[in-house]
Amino acid sequence: MDDNKDKTSFLDKMQAAFDTCLEIAFKHTKITIGIGVGFVILAVVLFKNIDQRLFPELERNQFAVEVYLNQGSSLEATSKVITSLENTLKRDKRVSTVTSL
Repeated sequence: MDDNKDKTSFLDKMQAAFDTCLEIAFKHTKITIGIGVGFVILAVVLFKNIDQRLFPELERNQFAVEVYLNQGSSLEATSKVITSLENTLKRDKRVSTVTSL
């Protein structure tokens, strides 16, 4: 008695559901295209109404500096550049604190 013949796998059920949805979509092309266009319009409306900023709002007078070195640069080279930048910032009288990661 082989019970595996009567049971279908989860992937087979998903494939069957996908095939059914695909058949419905091809039978009702205008509705399918309308739904797709509707979702694109909805995405544009949502995108325009979501507040976006290049930098996050900071509660204090602070800013972030990102340092990029050539790909493959050593950690020692990165540390040397960061230390030099920290020392330069610390010499500026307007800078009260420097933190690096």
